[in-house]
Amino acid sequence: MSDITQGITQTEKPAAARYVAEKAIPEASPEDLPDDFLNSGVEVSLNAQVESDLNVTEDDLVEAHDLATKWTLDDVRPLMEKVLAIHENDPNFPLSIITRIKAFLGNNDIAENPENYSVLIEEMKLEAALITVNSPYAEVRAVVDNHDDENTPCGTVRAWAIGLGFVLVLAFINQLFSIRQPAITVQANVAQLLAYPIGKACEKMLPDIGFTLWGVRHSLNPGPFSKKEQMLVTILANVAWNTPYTNNIIWVQYLGHYFNQPFAGQFLYQIFMALSTNFIGYGLAGLVRRFLVYPSYCIWPASLVTVALNAAFHSGKNTPVQSPWGKFFTTSQLKFFGLSFAAMFVYFWFPNYIFTALSMFSWLSWIAPNNLNLSTITGFNNGLGINPWPTWDWNIMLFDATDPLVVPFFSATIVSRPQPSLIASFVAVGYEVPVLVDSRSAFSGHGLCFRRNSKKVEIGYRDVHDRLMARYAEAPEWWYVLVLAIAITFGCVGVTAWETNSSPSVVFFGVMLCALFLVPVGIIKAMTGIEVTLNVLIEFIGGAWVNGNAMSMNFFKCFGYVTCTHAIWFSNDLKLAHYAKIPPRQTFAAQMVGTLLSTFICVGVLNFQMTQIPDVCTKNAPNRFTCPHINTFFTASVLWGTIGPVRVFGSGGMYTWLLAGFPIGVAVPIIFYYLNKKSKRTWVRQIHPVALFYGAVMWCPYNISYIWPAVPIGCSAIAIAAIVIFFLLQLPEIKLNWWGNEIVERGCEGEPCLLKTVGEGEYFGPRIGDFR
Repeated sequence: MSDITQGITQTEKPAAARYVAEKAIPEASPEDLPDDFLNSGVEVSLNAQVESDLNVTEDDLVEAHDLATKWTLDDVRPLMEKVLAIHENDPNFPLSIITRIKAFLGNNDIAENPENYSVLIEEMKLEAALITVNSPYAEVRAVVDNHDDENTPCGTVRAWAIGLGFVLVLAFINQLFSIRQPAITVQANVAQLLAYPIGKACEKMLPDIGFTLWGVRHSLNPGPFSKKEQMLVTILANVAWNTPYTNNIIWVQYLGHYFNQPFAGQFLYQIFMALSTNFIGYGLAGLVRRFLVYPSYCIWPASLVTVALNAAFHSGKNTPVQSPWGKFFTTSQLKFFGLSFAAMFVYFWFPNYIFTALSMFSWLSWIAPNNLNLSTITGFNNGLGINPWPTWDWNIMLFDATDPLVVPFFSATIVSRPQPSLIASFVAVGYEVPVLVDSRSAFSGHGLCFRRNSKKVEIGYRDVHDRLMARYAEAPEWWYVLVLAIAITFGCVGVTAWETNSSPSVVFFGVMLCALFLVPVGIIKAMTGIEVTLNVLIEFIGGAWVNGNAMSMNFFKCFGYVTCTHAIWFSNDLKLAHYAKIPPRQTFAAQMVGTLLSTFICVGVLNFQMTQIPDVCTKNAPNRFTCPHINTFFTASVLWGTIGPVRVFGSGGMYTWLLAGFPIGVAVPIIFYYLNKKSKRTWVRQIHPVALFYGAVMWCPYNISYIWPAVPIGCSAIAIAAIVIFFLLQLPEIKLNWWGNEIVERGCEGEPCLLKTVGEGEYFGPRIGDFR
């Protein structure tokens, strides 16, 4: 451990004294220090300060120190220049480190008289080594191993068997219950949970028999069920649990009370459209890996939770962890997870079955259930939801993936949710107009994206996980180009071979628009954990382009918005594989096969729903198969396609003034960019203007009760409990009738109270003859 006073010359003593006073003894000032302070034997560990700023462990420091001793000043300077270029405006990177790097690079005297700055140089070497041998982010270091064993089993027979089994189950269940009110969705985390006991059972029961192919032996039981096998199963499940978006189009085309187009019931048409949108997204994800997967600043917060759970199952370590109250806990990660899982499973029964008022905890409106004004402001169901504690339901706290345990603090708490949402609430009260659209602005990203085949240098800032993955054969980009080309061809065939009243232009223009927004939207998701969807923007553009043609607008939205969303999902899976050190070609195979199989299953279940469920998508449908989401999709088709945005937002339209959002959206990120460059205030660096605007989008149709609960707190057992409750109690309609389950349906929270009523012969809206 280096002493901070070591090597300090007489010239450097004032600066060193100031550094010690500020860092080691914050309550003292340099003037208060005695003259012989630097020689008084006070030892302040440089390593301890760096450990605090970078939030690293002692083991990380030891590993980095060995590397730092081999570097010279000439090695460190270009490396720190790259670090500064990448992380200067990165809100996830420690600001204190950025400040010292600037001081190091901005002092030309260091290169001329390095002997006068031995402390600072030593610190820069150590910091450079730390972010070279590991990730520069504490959240990543905490859960992702910076070492890899290339001999660990991954794409084994049992991993594929387990993974494909979950593909079948998740695709079937999610498609079947996608049209139910409310829908039942089984996410991939359920597969990740169950994969471990199933894998361990296979490890104990299956015989070690197999075959050798191309020099590699494939056995039913190659040994212990590994963390790479479990992660491969998780990736297979990830591509399966989301149902094809094109099924929404099929529903509104096929049903008689919608567009009544019988050809939409043909299996070949359905499969062409579904395969097209799914694989366009996958092809695009592969082509933007260098921007969304390889860079270290693309941390993908949601993927870290998956990696952490995977590590909890397979980690043999039991490192003591200190709580905020000073107590040390030595419980293993797996045991802690088991206890948490059991607690969440039991607790979920209360807000979702036993005491449902805990879920929609609109306690302020219970004071006077029939008071319209009180319900309008505080109501959970039919109001603005301004309530200091609106729910005890963790499922609602995780609404729209705003998980306070996943999304970075600056995203979930400071800028992206409560403040803009609260401001939006006052706008809604004052003007009595709905929030229709928000602006979408391009992200001004900073960083250097390295191509994987670029020439290597001995000293260079390259993410440690990127270096480890370079040992494996990469999936060539032409594979993804081929997938993209075939998928686009399927889409063109789908819209032209049947009477869709559309042309292949909706495919090409939709994909081009997706490609334009994919990288900025992906970087925002990778850095903040928030996905800025293109749904409304694509509807706006598509509706204006094919004005009056609802089906063409639907196809344009499908190929412009949905393919981009799929590409983001697939990119997240690629980052999972990157963190878990799964060979890229095995990841490619898993995503391709999983997507193909799940698409056929979902389309098959769709045909069953359309032909075998009587009165499907109507109020008379059995088992609540009333298709609420399909009704919303049809309404959007008519609003944006048939009526069109030109009539609503165009010249003379009722909401033309809302178009001001576009220039404002362009200007605000530029303003904050230069404000961040000029201002030295730390809070400015934490403001992400795109995430800031996104916070207000939730007001259509949700309110602040769905957004605020994540703030004071900042789930897998929930999914298991939801399945059990549904099949055992809700499906057979076994109800628990008492006040705690009925209060949420009383007064204005049950049936919306009316401010005004329309008399006989009266109507709401522009007068006849005035509507354009």
